Amino acid sequence: MYGVDLLGREKSDWVTAICVLALSVVFGGLTIYWERKTPFPLINLSLLRIRTFGISLLAGNISCISISAAPLLLPLMFQTGFGLSPFASGLLVLVYAAGNLLMKTRTTWVLKKFGFRSVLVVNTPLIACFATGLGLLSVNTPMVVTLTFLLGAGLVRSMQFTSLNTLAFSEVPPADMSAASMMQSTSQQLGFGMGIAFGAVALHLVSFFRGNHGLYAVSDFRVAFALSAIFGLLALPAYWRLMPNDGLEVSRGPGRKVSESATSSILEQSNPVRQGE
Repeated sequence: MYGVDLLGREKSDWVTAICVLALSVVFGGLTIYWERKTPFPLINLSLLRIRTFGISLLAGNISCISISAAPLLLPLMFQTGFGLSPFASGLLVLVYAAGNLLMKTRTTWVLKKFGFRSVLVVNTPLIACFATGLGLLSVNTPMVVTLTFLLGAGLVRSMQFTSLNTLAFSEVPPADMSAASMMQSTSQQLGFGMGIAFGAVALHLVSFFRGNHGLYAVSDFRVAFALSAIFGLLALPAYWRLMPNDGLEVSRGPGRKVSESATSSILEQSNPVRQGE
């Protein structure tokens, strides 16, 4: 993450960044080798063989990186691109946050009605569409359109995180729940940081190739949002691999393995609002 952060700075130290990223690959490989041969690993890679957990962790991290670029790009675009005050920019970003909160009231119903596979397959392109739409906003865009895109982007963001956080543990054995929780939480927090770094790198590269280093134009944000949208779509093939009944135990009501009250409890606990989103 530090290596990617170095690439996103105004005066990038490319040599140091490449060295840090190379060391990350080396130490990452050594970690995987060590954890695979250790009887009681801190990072239990065998859990990735559980399809729902593996997809939620790996493909979910791609979604996390893509979505997490918006909290960096939005206030920068409103202030440096549109020329709005920090206060006005903050009010607009609050609408984005309100979408996260509002979706919490309907998440349980949506997952029970359509299931995890359908929700993720439909919601992922919606995230890309709203990200592209945010990038197409301008200072002359009618306020109702701006607010609609901000609210919609917040709604689909919340839906994605809740779906992934719930699906990840739907088939994990109770004995492995602690290790799975640690891996999922660590991966998601890393994804949040990488998403911010991704947005910074995208802006920096667009500005660099345009010849205005550190001076961002509205068009730069459009490209950065488009890149985050395309990156998020890379997770879509993995979501297609899910079965229609994956996560069924926590997305259906009475008569299944988990009761209605337990289902609601699991969904509420995994809601990103509860995790500081």
